[in-house]
Amino acid sequence: MEQTKRTQSRSEQEKHSVIAEFEKAGNITVKDYCKIHQIHPATFYNWQKRYRAKAEPKGFVPVSVLMDDHSSEEVLFAEVRGIKIYQWVEAAYLKKLLN
Repeated sequence: MEQTKRTQSRSEQEKHSVIAEFEKAGNITVKDYCKIHQIHPATFYNWQKRYRAKAEPKGFVPVSVLMDDHSSEEVLFAEVRGIKIYQWVEAAYLKKLLN
């Protein structure tokens, strides 16, 4: 009767480091990488799916807007025939101004 080889279970941190190391490795296939680290490729893909999803942010990412020193001055949006426009306006409005 043949015995199957049982592998040690790895901690979550070890799984993260295996995935990160693979991503840094460069030109190596998953199959070869798994053979070196004695991991079944299906197990490796499951780890990638589970732990990569936790690392990547989902939804909106907070953004901060930095105001420069010139923000207090009005910025010219467009100038047509001496008419200065400081914000977006509809084309119909411009048409009425120019008639």
